[in-house]
Amino acid sequence: MKKRVTIAELGRLSGVGVETVRYYQRLGLISVPSVRDLRSHRRYGADAVAELNFVRRCKELGFSLKEIAVLAKLRRSPRGSCTALHERLCDLSAALDAKWKQLASQREAVRSLLEACGGGKSLAECEAYARIQEGTAADAETGQ
Repeated sequence: MKKRVTIAELGRLSGVGVETVRYYQRLGLISVPSVRDLRSHRRYGADAVAELNFVRRCKELGFSLKEIAVLAKLRRSPRGSCTALHERLCDLSAALDAKWKQLASQREAVRSLLEACGGGKSLAECEAYARIQEGTAADAETGQ
């Protein structure tokens, strides 16, 4: 990208909306350009597209916007150590492992309910419905 673009063009190039670009700027995830055209509109260069792509990739990996702000700051000083990045990747990996375990547990519970329910019965006769009701009552009693 040789020329500088408007915020709308930047959004199109990066696959995000104008309000998202502005929001990311407010959070410090991407830089606010100092270059303006004759009508005082900000003009963005290739670096802005790279910043937005970096943010989008971090989101795809599962980082929170707060964590992305830290990573964006690290990105702006590439000669620094990657220790902070490594620590955040370790934390994200652990969080994803925990989420994976939770999802696996939920999947097994749903499969168990599917085995108990062949469909076609009334709710009063449905074993899966009864198990869900019992679980709901038990959760209420324990305060969960």
